[in-house]
Amino acid sequence: MKNIRLLQAASSECTNKTFIIRMCECVKDRLLELQMRTTFRPTSVNEETLCEWEEIADVANDILKKYKEDEIDDELEDMIVDMKEKILDYHMNYQGISKLVI
Repeated sequence: MKNIRLLQAASSECTNKTFIIRMCECVKDRLLELQMRTTFRPTSVNEETLCEWEEIADVANDILKKYKEDEIDDELEDMIVDMKEKILDYHMNYQGISKLVI
């Protein structure tokens, strides 16, 4: 699978398991990066950004858990849609994720 940007992935209709897992891992990596940034530069903008990514990462973790437990169901599909929508909503508000690659 070739590398694509997280924003493109969130816009896609693809629900391939490997593709979604890569998206989730990218979200988790971004959260770690933001946690470090906020620790060393605690500003209200960094904290707000971190809070939003924590929400996205929570959904990503739930998706990974469902895949690990092999619980492929409608709830999983809804969670994937929710994660993609949160990523797109974040981008519309902050324009900060266009360079993230999965």
